[in-house]
Amino acid sequence: MDDKVTPKLLTAILSAGMLSFLGILDETATTVTFPTLIKEFAVTTDQVQWVNTLVLFVIATIVPISSQVSLRFSTKRIFLAGITFFVLGLVIDIFTPRFDLLLLGRAFQGIGTGIGLPLMYNIILTKVPKTHLGFMMGIGTMITAAAVALGPVFGGIVTELLNWRWIFIISIFLAIISAFTGTYSITQLNKLQKVSFKYGQWLTIAVGLVCLMLGFTNLAKNYFWSGQVAGCLLLGLASFLIWGKISWDDPTALISPRLFVNITFSM
Repeated sequence: MDDKVTPKLLTAILSAGMLSFLGILDETATTVTFPTLIKEFAVTTDQVQWVNTLVLFVIATIVPISSQVSLRFSTKRIFLAGITFFVLGLVIDIFTPRFDLLLLGRAFQGIGTGIGLPLMYNIILTKVPKTHLGFMMGIGTMITAAAVALGPVFGGIVTELLNWRWIFIISIFLAIISAFTGTYSITQLNKLQKVSFKYGQWLTIAVGLVCLMLGFTNLAKNYFWSGQVAGCLLLGLASFLIWGKISWDDPTALISPRLFVNITFSM
């Protein structure tokens, strides 16, 4: 086996990583635009926070199904679907005159980011030789960490010199470049299989993650025993218990709760 990371493989990793990089970059960059968005769309502080919160919710619901999606569809098709959703979201964000359409565009960006993030790590774990695996995992982590660090500075400079919409205009050019490089470099990672989609497992995981995120998000503004906090947390925990029950003995589960428990108690 070739123990080198070829330029084509590196390009594939960076192309898939660009989706997660741009998703996180736009999320942190738009944080500094909140005062501008509040004035332009006449919304409240609580409402404008959904520009970023909604993206996190969408990512939380998309990532768990990545394993089954990768079994049913080709790797290149998954990548192009992620790029398509992300660019569609950017186009909506650039031209929208309404706040609700801005949220719709951000949701599409969340879908693209949720596809790109696990895809990048799947390429690394599947294609990179073991001798370089640790280094390339570090590169993958650095891609997302760099977006967190650069986002506020990038958003502040663009908003000050141009307009907040240029955050998405610049992102769309980078996404299109990534689409061309990824189409050339990304190859199939695994043999395709005809597997049935686990709708019940996906729904319980998605509800659990979203409710827990809502509960902890509302904790800063509401009492713990309020419905916005305790109610969401209890519903989230109940959803995870249901997921554990229906997935425990399923060898084809989206995420194996039995494996998770074994790893936790073995540490």
